[in-house]
Amino acid sequence: MDKFANEDDRHRDAEEYVAIQSGIDDLKGTDVFVVATANDVYKLPYSLKRNGRFSKRIEVRAPEGKDAEEIIKFYLSQKENVGEINLTEITRLLATKTCADLEVIVNEAGVYAAAEGKDKIGHNDMVRACMRILYDAPEAEELVFSNSLEKNRMTAYHEA
Repeated sequence: MDKFANEDDRHRDAEEYVAIQSGIDDLKGTDVFVVATANDVYKLPYSLKRNGRFSKRIEVRAPEGKDAEEIIKFYLSQKENVGEINLTEITRLLATKTCADLEVIVNEAGVYAAAEGKDKIGHNDMVRACMRILYDAPEAEELVFSNSLEKNRMTAYHEA
């Protein structure tokens, strides 16, 4: 429903809402149920949220804890080759993320594993996918060490 919402919260009565309200009103007394979804109910006009239009609300939250872990397991089960993955740690990284986020992370981990020629998705692939997708973390650059022990020692002191 909120796809019709105006960006300006003060003007929530777009013409599309008037049409929706009319359609709902025309269904009164029939055996038709109207189900609508919205990402942000606060952008909907009060006239749509009041009793008589959409009287029941069911809030669906992002999965957490064991639920999120089971969803990650499901998406991983759709992959042919999965190695050792610490699901507890990955689930913590993905706390409060949507099912779509969880699926994207698993798919991205598969891309990382394939790009490196691995035959299985591993824990590090999942962590890399979480860091890039959720936190927009840049890829780490390879460290280039000198053949000189003294130069490496000086660099280490400098960086410390």
